[in-house]
Parts: sequence; structure tokens; C-alpha cells
Amino acid sequence: MIRPLFLALCLTIAGMAPFQALAASCFASSKASFDVTFMIDQARLYETVMAQQSRGQRQLPLWSDELNTKLYAVIADDHIQRGRNYKVWLKYIHSGNASQKAGMLEYYIWEQGNWKLLQQRWADLSSLKSTKIGIKALGNAVTGFQCQAPQPPELADYCDLFPGPLQTWEGNTNNYHTSDKASTIFNTKEHHIGFSNAIINDLYGSQYKPEDNVFAKCDGEACLLNGKMAANRILTWDTSAAKHIETYKIVHNGENYTPPVGTYFKDSGGVAYGLIVDKGGHVTFNQGEYWFDNLSLIEGGEITIKGKVIIHVRYKIEASAAINTDHDADDLTILAYYMDGHGTSKSCPLPLHGPTRPPEVAQDYTVKLNNAGSIRGRIYSRGPVALSNQTTMRGAVTACQLQLTNQAEIIGDSACFNPPPAKDYFIDVTPEQDFSLTCDRQKVEFQVTDKEGLPAKGYKGEVDIATSLSTPGKAYWYKQESGGTGSRLDASQAHSLAVDDNGHLALWLKSDKIGKVSVTATLADDKDKSDSGLYNFVPFKFVIADEHLPVVAGRPVDIEIKAMACSSPQSNEVASGYQGERTLTLATRYDAPLTGRDSVELAAPKSDDWKTEAIKLDFNQGRAKAQLRYLDAGKTMLTLFDPECTLDGCEILPRSRRASLRDLGNWQRLEGSQAVWSRPYTFALCNAGGEAKPIQSATGTSVKGNAFVAAGEQFETKAKPVIWLPVDAGKSDIDAQGNARGTVDSSQMCGRPITANFMASGSPGTSVELSIPAGEGIQPHSPRVAGASAGQLFVENQSLTNQSLEDTPFSARWSEVGSVLLQADTQADYLGMDMNMGYRPVGRFYPKYFKVVEAQSGTAYPQDQSFVYMDQPFRAMLRVQAQNAQKLPTVNYGYFADKNQLGVEVEAVDTGVDYLLPNRLTDRIDFGGWPKNWGQMWQRDSVIVPDSPLLFGRLLASPAVLAGGRSTAPDGPYEVAMGVLPQEMSASECQQVGCPVLAQPNIEVVACGAGQDCSEPRSAEQFARFATRYGRMVLDDVAGRADSDLTIPLRVEYWNGTEFVTNKDDDVSRFDGQYSCRQILAQSVAIKSQSRIEGKGQVEEGVTGKKHLTAIPDPTRGYREQARFWQKLVDANPKKAVSNDPDIACEKGYAGEQSQPWLLFNWRGLGDENPSAVVTFGAYRGNDRIIYRGEKGINGLLN
Repeated sequence: MIRPLFLALCLTIAGMAPFQALAASCFASSKASFDVTFMIDQARLYETVMAQQSRGQRQLPLWSDELNTKLYAVIADDHIQRGRNYKVWLKYIHSGNASQKAGMLEYYIWEQGNWKLLQQRWADLSSLKSTKIGIKALGNAVTGFQCQAPQPPELADYCDLFPGPLQTWEGNTNNYHTSDKASTIFNTKEHHIGFSNAIINDLYGSQYKPEDNVFAKCDGEACLLNGKMAANRILTWDTSAAKHIETYKIVHNGENYTPPVGTYFKDSGGVAYGLIVDKGGHVTFNQGEYWFDNLSLIEGGEITIKGKVIIHVRYKIEASAAINTDHDADDLTILAYYMDGHGTSKSCPLPLHGPTRPPEVAQDYTVKLNNAGSIRGRIYSRGPVALSNQTTMRGAVTACQLQLTNQAEIIGDSACFNPPPAKDYFIDVTPEQDFSLTCDRQKVEFQVTDKEGLPAKGYKGEVDIATSLSTPGKAYWYKQESGGTGSRLDASQAHSLAVDDNGHLALWLKSDKIGKVSVTATLADDKDKSDSGLYNFVPFKFVIADEHLPVVAGRPVDIEIKAMACSSPQSNEVASGYQGERTLTLATRYDAPLTGRDSVELAAPKSDDWKTEAIKLDFNQGRAKAQLRYLDAGKTMLTLFDPECTLDGCEILPRSRRASLRDLGNWQRLEGSQAVWSRPYTFALCNAGGEAKPIQSATGTSVKGNAFVAAGEQFETKAKPVIWLPVDAGKSDIDAQGNARGTVDSSQMCGRPITANFMASGSPGTSVELSIPAGEGIQPHSPRVAGASAGQLFVENQSLTNQSLEDTPFSARWSEVGSVLLQADTQADYLGMDMNMGYRPVGRFYPKYFKVVEAQSGTAYPQDQSFVYMDQPFRAMLRVQAQNAQKLPTVNYGYFADKNQLGVEVEAVDTGVDYLLPNRLTDRIDFGGWPKNWGQMWQRDSVIVPDSPLLFGRLLASPAVLAGGRSTAPDGPYEVAMGVLPQEMSASECQQVGCPVLAQPNIEVVACGAGQDCSEPRSAEQFARFATRYGRMVLDDVAGRADSDLTIPLRVEYWNGTEFVTNKDDDVSRFDGQYSCRQILAQSVAIKSQSRIEGKGQVEEGVTGKKHLTAIPDPTRGYREQARFWQKLVDANPKKAVSNDPDIACEKGYAGEQSQPWLLFNWRGLGDENPSAVVTFGAYRGNDRIIYRGEKGINGLLN
């Protein structure tokens, strides 16, 4: 048995023997990953981390800051400074190879609340000749030594890897960036990008310059090289933190998948992807880290992230999908490792180059984003990266090499190089003014807000609260509405108090002194931010509600005004002595915002006579009924007082309880105030103005009305906060507290008065968002049928602050077709009230594109031919898909009314014709085998023609029909392209139906009439291509001995444009002498001849091969004959040239399993017919080779 040896990892001071001044010890393995953490207290620059056999003398310094030792240490430190304190973490990541004692050693320092990676070096521990190791620490400056990983901080921000929108890393001598003129880059620093392209000087000398292939614009100007580069971080593949393993996972169309945090997606056998997100598939990654061997995101797939996500990709990622389009770019970081077989990143390759070729980015891509993909995130790739085909990336890219082509776009967006401004907080005191009885507690609320006026969630500071009182014991702060006297605070003293998680604090102020008390609140960490309130403590006051009164703009509420008095120092009562008709003076103060155009109004019960300055009301024992309304939104204060109820006289209390003037202090008159908090009724979605299409006229549905915009295209709308009107009475959509009890169809409300103060500067903050109904089983507004999709709404500005609504429209796009219920509502309640969501139907959305689905479209030649003969049926299939602007299917299109669907057509063109010359061949195509009206038969998102026959017809001769039958003329050959295009329609039809266009038009169809009057070219999208030829089968005449079988030469020809030539591509045309016709032209003796043709087979390279067509003579001795034999390719009998010609006898049937009409030809001027040959039996006598010239009765045989 092998005894285990131990290594010691020790901290030592240079010059000391190993293991002196031992501080701590622990154990690990050189064949497994391990961690070491410790602190250095007042560094002396003698610290070393040493690996050593515990029972031997072998040792290896892993880390050192000592001058001599670090010359041969794995990591030589230059960061530690004498006399300073440090927290150090050494992380050894084993290679993963079970036979190796080696791995990557990483060196971290704790700085600014996070672990900062300083160095990475490969550590080979095999020289220590041991697996298990003891870890020991030496040195008086070392404390807190332990062999375990530190507590993980929040996910690293990686800002050292992303100093700008695009760059490579420092020290990468093979860095190279190229871009074409159609690509763009934004948010650079003075137009610089972090590549040098200096390798071009090394490869080419003066032939090419580094900037030669950089054509993209950086913020509208030419991009400049040699910008700031990223830190060089070597990536070491380590999945030890992975908690779950998935192998070859596919997320299919319509599937929603959320993997567990920490999942490792492994390849299957090294050939497949760890994760494939198919078209229509959707994956959600929750906050955390994920690992992939390879990752494939197909066009039409989507990835959503929640929180901060880090994706580790071992080999490569290919994506044409939407990735993290709704969150900040910094929320997603992709680390692409560019791995070799040893667990480390490969070196950056040289650019592609050669003596005569211009340099290119190496094509061993680690990250490839294309086909109009969209991503928000940051990519750090040790290998080459390519963005192409209208791919948009918002975030940052750091790569070994980077290529941008075909309208690729990078928008720099990261707090790493564009940090957000520091948060600015404010304090708000409410109510700003109020009246309170001396026997009551006055509620005062303190709210910390952000610059938008929204509650400052997570604010950690305190609020300093002070009053205008200086005499102790006259007023107190309470933390609750009643009771709590033990925790009360003297209001004459200043107090610093914490707010809750929403930045809110509520206190109650009670004053025994009649008079005004001013309260001031200041942010403890920002003395410039303060607010104040003024509270008048009185013996009598008017009261409407105990707290603020919630109302809906324009909607009256019934109120009761009460005259209140203190019945004791601790309780109040209604002043029953206040009786009769009283005239109250009214005034409105605007608290949030500070100005306004409308006043709070009062009216007598059931009256429409609204008053804003004074009103007469009947009081009965201190109470009066009234109505209140406010036509705007925000926080207001209604003040009301009785000018006749003063110190000069006013019967408020019963005579037995009249107060003396001394008791009333500085009380002047009976008055009160009521905070009125008003919200808009709902939101009307209205025209955005400018060049935007008017949404108010977008009333089309899948059944009726006009088209609006294409699915997936941007449209705009403004959300107008509108008031309630009397016509809304009876809807029961608002409860007694002003909360919504239902949604509102606001499509007819764009002409209503708006609540201007809802949008004014200084108004209470909220956010308004645009949405559509969502959830399981939800259908669109139209079509409302089973199978219809509600689609998704993508809003560029998902929410807008209420202050921005007046000037800023929502910009959105809907993924589907039909009509949709567009909704607007606040994200949270407003002034404590739930808003009524406003909605309007918007439509009709129609497809943006018609797209050929290549995998389900094309042609198939018959019998494995490489061409097709004219008039020879072949197979074709076609699927055309209706798509939105993002080229995703719009499944609702098949549910539209027929009149609102646009059909598709097929055109065929001769590809050999020069551009914009007549090329249309569609009239030669016979679509008789396709379904009737196939172009209008939409099924969900597609028009589908299943595998169906097609035929390219022969050109009819002139005259086309002769006495003998149909006649055709040779032409061609043609290389024919078949393409799909939308049906033609007028401008008015386009306005009604919508105007889908082709996704990838690549054919121009030019048609000309007989007078060469040519139409405008029409674009089509190719779905098939085939070669067609005019063919014929040829039998040559043959003559020979009367008693011998004669081989009839047979070949298949096609017209090459100038003449007929043998079709060497034909190995399938069939012949069979059993199916033939015979016409005896001459006989030496009138007998019933038994001559015939025999032989069955198919041609080889256009001619007969091992099998032949043979003419068999009649066996009668000395008999000679001349006859015409037809090979029947179709079951049709030839006609006599003239009526007195010899009869023609035929066998029924034709050669082969199917007829071959495409090989007929007009041989005798009687129309297209089966091929024939004249066979002469008896052209010479035999072995003496004497030709029968002039012999009686035989001359006719020689003709």
C-alpha cells in the first residue's frame, strides 16, 4: 500500500526555515480545487505562500511578495505595499483531468466591497510528487488563515472587462476589428474603439493599414483605433459551483422553460448543443450563474432574464434570437471561454491573411450573432466574435477579434463606462397646512422621494424633525393615533428618526397650546433637502373627513361638514349650538403641484350650482350636508371659514358651556381645512401627433375596417388622463374610497377635459404603463376564435412618469395580427387610490412579410433526374408564412375574413435572361394539380401547397393544331426559377387590407405583350428552381438482310437552343417493342406479314445500352419487306399521311409504367406523335453481297 504524502502550503518569511512561526494549518489535494484566504496586518513584504511535502523537502512557492522568492513563485505579487492591511484569496482551480496535478491559480484582493482578480497563472504541482497536501501558514503579519473560499459577494460586476462599447484586452497582439459601411457604433468615447489592429503591420507591411477595413461610423464619425482596452482576464472552465446538469436540452416552439439556477447544460457526445432554443421557444433565467458547453438560439426564440445573470459558454454560442430585451445590459454578462482540451482558453488566432487576400477576422467564432437578433448584455470572449445581418447589441463587447457586417449595430450601454447619476432624494411633509383641535392628535407624514416624486424604496438615512416650539411640555410627538404616551417625544426638541423601507414615517402631533406650530423635516445626510408644514391648533374647527378625502376628478362625492369643539383635553364633540343657514367662504390651496387652474367646488345636496368662493348651507346641530368635486388631479387643501363666527359672537357651544375669551387664546374664527386628493378617472389612448399614424382611427378588426400598421412595426399613442363626466354615472366602477372597480372603454374619451395637474411638474409621482391583456386562455380583441394568439406587446418605453405623459408618447409594437385591446394604467395606486384602467381596441394589424419556408418548399425531379422535360410532370411543394416585422409567424392571419386577407401568386422566370429584360415563363406552367384557389387558403400563419404535380408545357407551334393533331415547337433549354409574390392590389385596397411585402425578394419578373409593351418589374421570392428541356425520342431508319434481325438505333435528344443533341443526362426514358404500331410500305409477296419489333429497357446516357429495340422479319423464305414501326410512348395510334396509305396496326398500351408524352415530336408534319423508323428487310442478297438493283418488283423496297 502506498503511504500518502503530504504537501505543506505555508506562509513564511524569506530566510527562515520552513514552518517556523507557524500561524495555522489545514489540508487539501493537488488533484482537486481548493481555496486559501488570509489577512495581512501591516505588510512587511516578506510574505510567501509555499507548497511543500509534509514528509519531504520538495517545495514550490505559489505566491510571494518577497523580492527574491517571487522570482520563482507561480504568482509574483507587485500589488502589496509595506505597512498596509490586505485581505487575500488564492483560488486553485484543478484542470479537471484526473491524471493531472495542475490547474489555474487565481489571486484576488478584497477592494471596495468586492473581490478583484489581480493575476492568473498556470500552476503545475506535479514536481511535489504528492496528491494530498497539508496547508500551513507562517508569519506574524498573517491572521485569519483558513483553507476555504470566502463568503461569495454579490455577482461580480466585471467592469474591468468593459471600459467601452467594444474593445479587446491589453496585451492581445493578435487583436483585429473589421466593419462594413452599413454597420454602426454608438456611445464611444471621442469615436475611439479599443482595438489597435497593429497585427496588420506585422503581416502585410505597407500593403494594408490597420484602419483599412474599419468602415463603420462611431457616433456618426469615422471610428478611431487605439481606444482604451480591457483588463486581460484568462478564463478557466470551472463547473464546481453547478448544482444541476441538463444534457442536450431543446426548448420547442410554444414552450416556456425556466431552468434551476446553477444549471450546467452539457453537450450530448460532444456533437450537439447543451441547449437549443427553437423558433417560438422561450427560456427564463433567474438571477445566478449558468454553464453551457454550446448554446444555440434559433431565429424566433427568446431569452428573458430576471435579476443579474452570468452565462459561461465553454465553446461557442450562436444566436439569432431576442436576448434580454427588457432589462438593463449590465444584468446579463456572457463569458465565452474559447476552450482547448486542457481546460484553458486558446490563444487568440492570427487574422485570416495571405499574400494576395485582404485580412479578415478569424472565423473560428466563439460568439456569432446574426439574422436580426437583438441582445442587451455584455460579452467577454476569448475567441473571435461576429455580429451580422441587422443584429443589434446594446451593452458592450470585449473580444479577441470582432467583425461587424450587414447593418450590425452596437449601442454602448453599461454603468461600467456610463455610470448613472447618483440618486437624488427629497423630503415631503404632508399635510402642508391643517387645522387641529387641541384635544386631537394631528397626523403628520414624512415621505422621502426620488427625483421623480416616487417613494424612495431602500432609503437608509434618517429624517431630522424639529418644530417652532421652544417651551418644553406644551406639545408632543406620538408614534400612534391613540395611546403610546410612554414613547412620546417632546415636540420642542429636535429628533432624528428612521423611515421604513418605502421611505415613509408617520407621527401624530398634539398641542395643548392654541396657535400655530411649524414643523420642519430635513434629510439627515443632505441638509439642503427639507420641507415644512404648518398646523393650527384651535378650540373649534370645521371637519369634513378625519384624513384626506379621496376623490376622482370630476366625480361628485357627498360630504358632511361638522363644526367640532373640544369637550375635554382628550376628546372632541360636534358643536351642536352651531345652527341655521350659514355662509361659508371657500379657498383652494395647491399642495402638489403648487399651482392649478381649477378650484375645489362645493354644492348643496342634489344641486348643480357649484361654488368655488362662498356657499350657503343649512346646519342642524353643527352638521350640514353638501357635495364636493374637483376637476383636476393632485393634492389640494380646501379651507372653509364662517366670517360671522368670530370672537365678536358665535353660538358654537350650548350656553352652559360657553368659553371665556381667556380660554380661547388667539383663536380668531371658526374655520377648517380638508385635504382633497384627486386622481384622474382613467386614461384615454389618443393620437400621438406628428408623423405617427392616428390611433383614434385604428378601428379595424379581423372582420371589418381598414388596416393600421404591420405586426411588429412601431406605432405611437399618447395616454391622456381624463376626468369623470355625468355620462359615466351608473357604471359602478368606483367604490366609496375612490378605488377602481372595473376597467373603462376610453376609446371615445380623447375629446374630454384632461387633468393637467396630473402631468405638471411637482405633481405626486407615479408611472403609467402600456399593456395588453395577458394570461392563460387570453385571446386577442380579434379574431376571437379558438387557436387565436394574444401575441406580445413590446413597449420601447415600458412605463412613463406622469410628468412626461404630455410630451412623450408610448412607442410600441404588437407581435400578432388582428386587433388588440391596448390598456393604460398606473403601475401602482395613485394617492392611495387604484386607477381605472383605460383601454381601446386597436387594429387592424396585418403581416409585415410573406416568407417562403424553405424547409417545406421546393421541387423534386421525377425518377432522380437532374432536369425535367417540357410536358413531363414533376413534384412541387410550397409553404408561405405570414410574418411580423421580426420575421416571426403571425398565426391569427388564417382567421381573418377572406376580404381582409391578401393572397399569394406564383411566377416563373427564365434565369438566363439579362436583368430587367422580358423573362416571364409563368404561362408555360400548368398548375392544374394544385388545390383550387390555393393562394387564398390561409391556415393560421401559412398558405400550404402539399406535394403536388406541376408541368412546364411545350410551346405550341403556329398553327398549333394541324389536321393530324397538336403540334409543338422546340425551344429552351431553360433554367427556371419559381417565386412567390403577393397578389397585386390598388392603393385603396392596400389601405383596407394592408400591404405585406416579401421577406427576401430575389427575383424580378418582367412580362411583355405581343407589341413588346413591357410591365413594371414585380419582385418575387424564389421557392424552387429547375432545369427544363424540350426532348424527343429518335428511331433511325435501318435496312439489312431479309432473313436477319435488325437493331433499330434509338436515342433521346433535347433542343440545346440551336439543334437537337443527345441527352446524355437521361438514364430513365423507356422503350418496349411490345407496344408498337406497324405500317407495311412494300412487300415482295403479298402475305400476312409477321414482322415486328421487340426489346425492352431504358436508355443509358441518352442511348440504348445493353438492351436494344430490334426489328424481327417475317420468317417466310425469300420474303422481303419495307415497314414503318412506331414505338408507342403514349397510347395513341398514328394517322395516315393520306387516306390511301396502307393501314396502320397497333398494339394497345405504351412503353414503361407511365406514358412519356414529353418525348413525342412532329415527325411527319401531322402533329406530335410517337417516334418511328422505316425498316427494310432485304436490302441485299446475302454472302455474295450483290445488291438487288433493278430487280423486278423490288425497286419499291429501295425507295
